[in-house]
Amino acid sequence: MIEKGVNPAEFKSATPFRLWQGSVLSNLKWGLLLVFAGVGLLVGQQLEYYYGFHEESAVFGSILIAGGLALIIFYIIASKKLKNQKAAEE
Repeated sequence: MIEKGVNPAEFKSATPFRLWQGSVLSNLKWGLLLVFAGVGLLVGQQLEYYYGFHEESAVFGSILIAGGLALIIFYIIASKKLKNQKAAEE
């Protein structure tokens, strides 16, 4: 690298560990989505067990509804955070 005059910092972003270093909002989004999808899975299974839904539609629908709810909650949190950052910059 020294002989070629290449800067080692250019290769820092090519490491696979760089993928895990997302922004706080990105981590929040994925965390909310996975937690709510898990809750949707549990709710769907309970609907099948207690109310006799013998199709996978209850589980699949519950996961989608919970995942959508998680993304809406993320949007509300992220928009408030961005609004606070813009107010702090002004």
